Amino acid sequence: MSDFEVKSRIDNLKSIKSCDSFEKNMKQLGYDHLMKYLSRQRVYLRSDELLDSFNFDKEDGVTEKLITDFMRALAAYEEYLTDKNSRRTIANRLRQNIKKNGVIHAIISATSKKNTLGFDYLLNTGLDEFTLEQVVLDNHGLFDIAHVEFVRNKLKT
Repeated sequence: MSDFEVKSRIDNLKSIKSCDSFEKNMKQLGYDHLMKYLSRQRVYLRSDELLDSFNFDKEDGVTEKLITDFMRALAAYEEYLTDKNSRRTIANRLRQNIKKNGVIHAIISATSKKNTLGFDYLLNTGLDEFTLEQVVLDNHGLFDIAHVEFVRNKLKT
């Protein structure tokens, strides 16, 4: 089977469970080099699931794009936690911060820190498009200019 065919099959996966089964087969058949592609599909599926479990109040400036980008970042981070802990793990602190202070404040709080293990993991696995820092840059009009510059510098190092 060609890489193109494997990617096509990955695109057609509709659940996390089917991703898990497909991952085992990929490893057995020597398609480890396409794991990043499977990880992306897993993030998209998980973010769709997460969107159904959150009710965002329409805070000042919260857009559909911000919510979509944030859900993907949260899904990627929870995939990292799940992989690290070898069992399904959710980002409790981040979720609590969202409920208590809103999504924009939660993003600012999470991206104000130096690099974290989750951030490093996403960069090292080529999933940097799913970092909260990237969410800030992609939605820079919703954040303070100084914070956007801080995040931009953080990504450069």
